[in-house]
Amino acid sequence: MRLKDLIYTVSTRVLEHFLEGEEVYYRKEDSVVPCKILKVFEKTKDGGDMSYEVGWLDKHKKVTDTSTENADKLVRKKLPFSRQMLKTFIRESTMQSSPWVVHETLAQKYGLPTEMPDELRDKINAQKRKCNKIADGRKRSLMENGNINRKKRSKTGNEHADVLGEAQKETYAGKPTAQNTNIGRKKRIKADKEYTEVSGTAQREPISEKMKIDSVNGETKLQLEVVKYPIDDLLVQPCPGDPEFKDRPAPSTDFAVSMNCVGNLLMVWDFCSSFSRMLRLWPFSLEDFENAVAHKGSNVNLIIEAHAAILRLLLKDEGDYYNATRGKRRKPQITFMNWTEYLCDFLEMEDVPELSGHISTIKRGHYGLLDTHAKLDIFQVLVSYALTTDLVREQLEEYIEQRQILSATNREAAVEEARKRRKQQQVLKEAASDAKGRTKGEGLDNDVEGNVGGSEIGTQAEDVSSKRKLTSNGHRVLPNGVAKHTSRRNEMKQTMDGKVNAVKQKKSTEINGGSEEKQLIKKGLEEKKQRLENFEKEIEKHFIRTNPLGKDRNYSRYWFFRREGRVFVENSDFERWGYYSTKEEIDQLIRSLNPKGERERALQRQLQKHYGRICVALQKRSKEIAQRFILEGELRRSARVKSQPKESLGPAYLKYVNKWKES
Repeated sequence: MRLKDLIYTVSTRVLEHFLEGEEVYYRKEDSVVPCKILKVFEKTKDGGDMSYEVGWLDKHKKVTDTSTENADKLVRKKLPFSRQMLKTFIRESTMQSSPWVVHETLAQKYGLPTEMPDELRDKINAQKRKCNKIADGRKRSLMENGNINRKKRSKTGNEHADVLGEAQKETYAGKPTAQNTNIGRKKRIKADKEYTEVSGTAQREPISEKMKIDSVNGETKLQLEVVKYPIDDLLVQPCPGDPEFKDRPAPSTDFAVSMNCVGNLLMVWDFCSSFSRMLRLWPFSLEDFENAVAHKGSNVNLIIEAHAAILRLLLKDEGDYYNATRGKRRKPQITFMNWTEYLCDFLEMEDVPELSGHISTIKRGHYGLLDTHAKLDIFQVLVSYALTTDLVREQLEEYIEQRQILSATNREAAVEEARKRRKQQQVLKEAASDAKGRTKGEGLDNDVEGNVGGSEIGTQAEDVSSKRKLTSNGHRVLPNGVAKHTSRRNEMKQTMDGKVNAVKQKKSTEINGGSEEKQLIKKGLEEKKQRLENFEKEIEKHFIRTNPLGKDRNYSRYWFFRREGRVFVENSDFERWGYYSTKEEIDQLIRSLNPKGERERALQRQLQKHYGRICVALQKRSKEIAQRFILEGELRRSARVKSQPKESLGPAYLKYVNKWKES
């Protein structure tokens, strides 16, 4: 099943069915009433419709009564996810597409069967037999048309070598017949037509031809195996003609938090930086956030502001959390003094067993004494809940709509540029053809004028032939004293000058026309590049989510985040992390990827596409680290001479101030 068909099947099933705990609406005459799905009743054996036990909600979203209703009167306000989100989720959750196979860790987590059903296995085997039959037919035709003869010999090692040597001689070193030459030419033409665009340059799809000897029933058969890349990365084998791949650099792992906390750390920081304007939270670097979370002892201002901003968003949404805090006497504003009370209210509402044990510690004002793992787990639950609020979902829907409008505008601009370019090229061609016609006409006119002048001179000479005289040298002269051979020389000179001028004008016209066309093409490319840069900048303003750059041979995922000068590597088991922080490491990583594999080919293209942005971010981070070391060194040296304020000597994450804080 194709990805498009799978997305359609899943979305259709979600539209037709409701899930337990989902809030929907019940159609009642001309209005709708909010309700909540409490239980799902499957279809009956006699073919009855699916029904649901629903709980009727009041304005505070509390269940007041229950009843059983049919599915035809229940409607959704909106889908729980978009098709694009479903497409990304399927790609990240699966490791194979034919048939679709999810990752083993997910199958174990949700109790999915890991063995293929018999019906699906039989279907796949039938397809394989059909494909093998077609492949055998193609190989047979290649062997017949390519003049590859079968040889019967004993199974000794020397005889096998003789068979292979003779086959290679017949195939490559023998005299090429007309049939073999045509077949080879057709293969080369077909291979040349198969290419892909990699970083703006055309590259041929690698095709590998392997000669192998199989022994079947005591007979040695020579077969030609053709492998067309890219294929699955785990099936790629080294070949003699492969380029020399660099060793993959080892990623750095010097995080301030434990390895199993890095995923939550990146997720929370990415949410805070992506929705900073909605949260009214001044952006902070990943390194400052990491150090603030790992800080033990007193509460850090950066952590307090991050918690307070997310809790304010939950209150503003007026959802379950807002209703849970209404019954308690809390101050309307979240401050440094009462933010732990709001945080404990949220943990009590969610009732997560792993986090409930930390409520008493937080209430006593010792949040800073919690382990790093516990802090990030609390942040992760907060962010996950915030992503389900109507405010965030509406913001995402607005961004998606704006991105669609920008994409449509960009396509229209591209079409308009292409139309103008075609029109300008047509005008240049018409001007060049007109100039060429004029040049040809002027050359003909010069020839005619020369011929006419010559005929007039000849006629005049005949008229005065009776009056010729002789000079002292014996030449004939006309009545005006001009020699006859001088007139003929002038005639020929005028004719040649006209032709030379015509050729010069033609060449200048071609040169000018060609240069104008080249300038037009160059201008069009510059305008296209500028348009794409502006389009990417506008798209960046309407950020939706961060997607991985791709996967390597071993299914490790590579991430590049906005406002962070590192490329992160996530292991296939989602537990180990690392990062690359220098341009040399990125270059070595790109050169270590094998484009014959599907995953590494796609990853290499994405790294080459975003290479400029990645290098700028890496250099910016390196400069910031260097400046920080210089500043800290100056502060330490000046501290020996005179006392400095304590604030200036502390690390950057302790000096954080939320400049967007609501007053």
